[in-house]
Amino acid sequence: MQETRYCYKCGKNIGGNIQFCPYCGARQVNTPNSLNNQANQFFNHQPYDEATAKNMLIIGWVCVGLAIVTTIGLLEIAAFVLGLLVYRKCAPYKNYGMALWITASACFGIEIVIGPWSYILAV
Repeated sequence: MQETRYCYKCGKNIGGNIQFCPYCGARQVNTPNSLNNQANQFFNHQPYDEATAKNMLIIGWVCVGLAIVTTIGLLEIAAFVLGLLVYRKCAPYKNYGMALWITASACFGIEIVIGPWSYILAV
C-alpha cells in the first residue's frame, strides 16, 4: 500500500517516497512519514482553481482602481490580500497575483505619504 503525501508547496497529492513534486518541482523535505502526514493533514493547503484565481484578480484590480479614485486605504489592503492569496495558491497566475499585491502596496504607500497633503493641494 502506497502512503499518501502532499507537496508542501502546491498541496497536490504525491507518492509516498518521492523527492521532487511532479506538479511544481519543489524538493520534498525528508521527514518521518507519520510526522509528514500529520503536518499535511493540518496544513493541507489546496490550491485555487483558475476560475477562482481570475475572479480574485478581477476583484483585486477593481479594488485598486476604486482606492485610487476614492483614496480609501481599506480597498488597497483588500487588493493586497487578494493578490497575495493568488500569488501563493495558484501557480499559473502567480505573476498576476504578484503584480496585484505590489501595485496595491505601492498605492497604499503613496496614499500614506500624500494623504495628509491632499487637502492642502486641493485648496
